[in-house]
Amino acid sequence: MLIDSRVSRRRSRHSGRLLSPGVLVWAALVALLPWRAAHAYIDPNAAGPLYQLLFPLLVAFASGLAAFRRAIARAWQRLTVAVLARRPRSELPPDPRD
Repeated sequence: MLIDSRVSRRRSRHSGRLLSPGVLVWAALVALLPWRAAHAYIDPNAAGPLYQLLFPLLVAFASGLAAFRRAIARAWQRLTVAVLARRPRSELPPDPRD
């Protein structure tokens, strides 16, 4: 049975992370810290007010981006042209159309 070398390299590269010192320290802290009962109640709709505040802001932001996307694209194009015009030709990447 042939094993793909990319798969075996990926497996060997990530296999040591499970027992890294950071993971072992966190496991030791969790195991050794004193456990106490947490008698707490979190309301299922505790995030409701936060959602009611943030969702309209997200919609307004996305709508603004959609409305001004052409103006933003033109400004970005002018900025990149201005930045690239200041660089010497030798530092520019090769043009893919050439």
